[in-house]
Amino acid sequence: MKNTSNTLCVPLASLSLPGSGGSDVPPGVGDEVDFTGKGKVDRIEGDNAYLTVTTVNDQPVNADAATADEPDLDDEEGAMRADAAKTDSNKDQVY
Repeated sequence: MKNTSNTLCVPLASLSLPGSGGSDVPPGVGDEVDFTGKGKVDRIEGDNAYLTVTTVNDQPVNADAATADEPDLDDEEGAMRADAAKTDSNKDQVY
């Protein structure tokens, strides 16, 4: 799970609440949510513990699914370097 600062990636369904029509309603951007969770200490650096979240509101969090849409920084850096090299190789062209 890739999390930065105070941001966690959790399944939206685990934060949904029962709506008036009987179906669950997920929160929207900016909504405040109240949840309970469990996790495992991944590493400790100084006074900070980094956690891998395992459940939210008693629902399991699949770390692989939570990070599936997040680009790998190594891949992103490689793509940026390739774009820069392509731009450098075309520097003598007139547009």
